[in-house]
Amino acid sequence: MKKLFNRAGFSLLETAMVLTVAGLVFGGIWVITSTISENTRQEKLMQQTSYIISHARAAFGQSRTAPDTTGGAMTAAAIQAGIFPADMISTATAAPRNSYGGDVALSHNVSSLPPVLELSLGNISRPACVALLSRMTRDADVRRQSGITGAGVTDTISQGASYQNFSGDLKQRQITTICTSNSANPQQLALHIAFRYY
Repeated sequence: MKKLFNRAGFSLLETAMVLTVAGLVFGGIWVITSTISENTRQEKLMQQTSYIISHARAAFGQSRTAPDTTGGAMTAAAIQAGIFPADMISTATAAPRNSYGGDVALSHNVSSLPPVLELSLGNISRPACVALLSRMTRDADVRRQSGITGAGVTDTISQGASYQNFSGDLKQRQITTICTSNSANPQQLALHIAFRYY
């Protein structure tokens, strides 16, 4: 009489194959989710930046003067004037935060002619820097409408940036160079955008 063995469970090879396929599926989902999350944060950063620049220009453009403040006082005055979107103001610190969770500051540079405001966005990624500058500064006409005159990067928002002043249409290489210079940290940087308010 022949004895039949009843197979219960999976062989080692079958288990390995199932785990490999599951790992590939979960890995693919992870990559897609990360890409969507980064794109969403970049888009939100662009909206926040456009909002701040347009509202600062509206608030200070008619009088052709910005508050004569230094340090964080200009940012505090801008918060009270409604220049920052409400979703940027952290209830815990009452300080603005960008879509990457980094600090945001607005300062007044009276030494340049014409005087400019400087928007500093901390803790953003290099791809976000390139995407933001590509959309807002590549075309000279778009730059003129928003009053943007230059940009630079540093490691933190408290460091002074050395600006590349813009003229004419920018090439992608120029924008990438701005986002890779003057920052030791390849993952996070502070972007400083100078713009005329009148």
